[in-house]
Amino acid sequence: MSLSPVADRVLKALFQNAKPDEAGGLRDALLNWAPDATGNTALHIAVKGECPEFVETLLAEDPDDSTLQLLDAVNVDGETALHLAIAKGKPDFKQKLVEKLLNAMEKRQKIGGSVQMPHPDVLGSPDKGIGVCEALTRKNHSGNSALSLAVESGNRSLVETIVDACPELIKDRTSDGYGKRVRLLTVSSGTWWLDKLGYAFDDAAKYDGEIKEFTSETNKSGNTALHLAVANKQFSVVEKLLSAMQNVGTK
Repeated sequence: MSLSPVADRVLKALFQNAKPDEAGGLRDALLNWAPDATGNTALHIAVKGECPEFVETLLAEDPDDSTLQLLDAVNVDGETALHLAIAKGKPDFKQKLVEKLLNAMEKRQKIGGSVQMPHPDVLGSPDKGIGVCEALTRKNHSGNSALSLAVESGNRSLVETIVDACPELIKDRTSDGYGKRVRLLTVSSGTWWLDKLGYAFDDAAKYDGEIKEFTSETNKSGNTALHLAVANKQFSVVEKLLSAMQNVGTK
């Protein structure tokens, strides 16, 4: 089987120059490869090496339980493959990789049930696969979640992909405040983030508190969503925000 130079280097890191000849043999070998001394699985290493060939091989169209459970495995730094995919790599590779991982998680969530790791000693591997929203908010040992890493990167497209996978994240009110930061980061997306909130802007009686809260939120520069919408010439957003603010009596 012919591999790209990048794939060849990653394979050497995994197998010390051992190359399975068949695609099926490669997948079996990757699945059964024991985590290294730092707890990295084959999926971690394929992601770190920006090797889409191996990621595609591991996350097949119809992934089995062993494959899906790799999504939850954490290394000694508490990082899943999703953490690494967001924190490292070129933007185009990162976007495709995160979409691939989230799709696999969504498939796993639909399957449900208890699954076992091919290697039970993988650090932190639970008996059951965690949900997509939990995976996105799961923190590594540095206190960063996949969502927080995406927000910190300033990559609006990546944040939108994540929130599309778990819309509840945009309503987050935890001490981390990432729901707030997602909303402000994605103002330039037009009404995308407003629609994700799910608030009826003309129903001030029901959503009074929520509307007052997010219309008064500011970023590090002191800008509210209204400031950002005006600066980005997002006039449909400006109109909705002004109407909502008027309904709840916010100045």
